[in-house]
Amino acid sequence: MKPLWITLTIIILSTRADAQQQDTVATRVKWTWKLPQPVRAGWKNCPYSSWKIVGIRRLVTHGDTLYTIHVALYQALGPDDADIAEEDRLYFSSTGKLWKVRKL
Repeated sequence: MKPLWITLTIIILSTRADAQQQDTVATRVKWTWKLPQPVRAGWKNCPYSSWKIVGIRRLVTHGDTLYTIHVALYQALGPDDADIAEEDRLYFSSTGKLWKVRKL
């Protein structure tokens, strides 16, 4: 039996300040090579490119597309241990511009 590949799509309802609701569709992106070329170039040229990628998501809201890259900087505490020194979520526009950095 062949494996069934399912793309996890999550519908997230967020509330605007004017109390209207908008739908945001978040889709997991498994590999950086599946990102659009401008987003890959933006990622490679940003200060966080040496950090480990924890996860990537594509967010679509009313025609606007953002890509979030969850990154972590690891700090070695000993020969067998590692700890996360810092964790951030990077927001890239579809043109590859680093739009926002959110500390986690």
